[in-house]
Amino acid sequence: MKRLVHGTRTAYTNYQCRCAACVQANRVYLRQWMRADRKRAKGTEPPTHGTVRAYQHFCCRCALCRQANTDYYRQYRRGLPGKVLLFGSAVKTPGGANQPGV
Repeated sequence: MKRLVHGTRTAYTNYQCRCAACVQANRVYLRQWMRADRKRAKGTEPPTHGTVRAYQHFCCRCALCRQANTDYYRQYRRGLPGKVLLFGSAVKTPGGANQPGV
């Protein structure tokens, strides 16, 4: 069996270690990953507001995207992930803003 090395993301994810050094290593990794993910998303089509994808991958925090993410995770926690449209369709409202499709 391998020895647990503290201060690594492996210890945090694979061994569920939550000491300060492992938590910090995981934070550093996630920050770097999010920065790289945002760079990959630049130059692509702008997100459709009111979708979980816009909230998670494009870091949009408008009211529509926040509500879509909240609704998704509420249903996910209830054990109904198959009944949720993760990337949902969008329809235009009279005001021009995108709303999640029904």
